[in-house]
Amino acid sequence: MMSRNPTIVGRFTLMLLTAAAVPAQTKWTIVSTEQLTHSGMSNGGAISPDGKKIVIDDSARFFLKDLDSGQTRQLLPDNQTGSHNAVFTSDGKTIYLDAFKMADAPGKSYPPYFASLELTEGATVQPVPGFDKFYAASVSPDGKSVAYLVHEENLKRSLNVRPLNGGASRKVFSWNAGSYFFRAPSWSPDGQTILVHKGKPDRDVLLAVSVKTGEVKEIVSPRKEIYETFWPARANGLFAIVCDNVCQIWHLRIPGNQWTQVTRDDLGFGGWLSANADGTMLLADRGVVDRSIWDTMLSMFVRDYPTSLKCDLVLLRLKRGDAQ
Repeated sequence: MMSRNPTIVGRFTLMLLTAAAVPAQTKWTIVSTEQLTHSGMSNGGAISPDGKKIVIDDSARFFLKDLDSGQTRQLLPDNQTGSHNAVFTSDGKTIYLDAFKMADAPGKSYPPYFASLELTEGATVQPVPGFDKFYAASVSPDGKSVAYLVHEENLKRSLNVRPLNGGASRKVFSWNAGSYFFRAPSWSPDGQTILVHKGKPDRDVLLAVSVKTGEVKEIVSPRKEIYETFWPARANGLFAIVCDNVCQIWHLRIPGNQWTQVTRDDLGFGGWLSANADGTMLLADRGVVDRSIWDTMLSMFVRDYPTSLKCDLVLLRLKRGDAQ
């Protein structure tokens, strides 16, 4: 049962839930846009906290790009291991991801597994032990804990937390998610709060869950739906892909709970989002006009399905300022 008047510890959580003086709104200006892939089959990526490296998942190829030199290096063998939800550690030396074995026969599929991959020559994907039933996971900023979602029944799921290196798991919160989609949870920079999604008929909400108490505060979407979220360490809040008919990137100022639209793109953005530590570099899939599940299914079977559903990875460079 959700508390209407939660009392939650943690600096970021307290700022989420209290009605203190509202700070100046954060204004974001797009300085440049760089298209990183051209296959129309991007599956997302991740940018390191220092903004120097990018992991790109494109058309069954998974590789690392150095933004200073432009050099690339393949990380996973072609068509053998797939990935979702790649995220850098705070030191930029390792990524965590939901990995899965690629289908090796018609109609064959394999379940995902939570894994780590060091970004050194010759490193291989290493499964994180103890994840035999999960759907989306996220490592805490200090690298000591992992939050993950478990499907319980129908649309009900639970948020669980356990030590990354093994140990007892703790169910923090259960809720009716209102959707069959599983979106990875997002940690606050101080590790005290985890954001999860809840679909609603009118407008989606983000649920800010206290890691310590399990109490919750709702943050209502500025548009009908919220897709991916990413909470950088020093961006005065988080970024989210927010959708009506076209999906755009928005920023949620914390403290203050003020939404600001960052992009106004004709094509819109898809289901992947990443940022560097201060939010001045965003990585997103661009080019999805309609995210309907039926469109997604039809595009798998109809060769000439509208090309507007194809997407490529882009890098947005932003300038931040406070609007008075």
